[in-house]
Amino acid sequence: MRRVAPVAITVLVVAVTLVFAAWTQAQSPTASPVASPFASPAASPVASPVSCAGVQAWLTATQARANQAAKIITDAVNPAKLSNQGLQAAAQQLRQLAAAQRAMATPPEAKAISQKIAGTLQAYADAISQVASAVKSGNMDELNKGLTAVKDAGTQLQGTAQAVSDLATACGAKM
Repeated sequence: MRRVAPVAITVLVVAVTLVFAAWTQAQSPTASPVASPFASPAASPVASPVSCAGVQAWLTATQARANQAAKIITDAVNPAKLSNQGLQAAAQQLRQLAAAQRAMATPPEAKAISQKIAGTLQAYADAISQVASAVKSGNMDELNKGLTAVKDAGTQLQGTAQAVSDLATACGAKM
């Protein structure tokens, strides 16, 4: 078993930050300073064969949850505060957000997307927890697996964010 070197922690910070940044989009000047993965340009209504009842409320709640997740991840990988305990706390908070996403009232048109969002939040939680355990134990191989899991969660989130954007556009909802 190889020990985690200080440079590995720096790699963690950079990897998580880059993966997270890859799926965030630019915020408007009045938006929160933490970017959300579901931010998009204002959607314009289009003729839609889908039922959009409840979609705006779902999007609003989901956006708020995504903003929370962005802040949790950003805070967890802050080099000045980086610690095993901080990473584990972030993982737990992400698990709670995933559970809240699963439990929320969801319109039929958003059910599958909502479950993907919950799964993505859970994937981030599991990956960050794996990284925290690797940092604590000093196991470089486990750290690499954790970083790969973080990257995979980022890839999963990119597809999910596109589905959210597509639904918002189809329903003329604002994000």
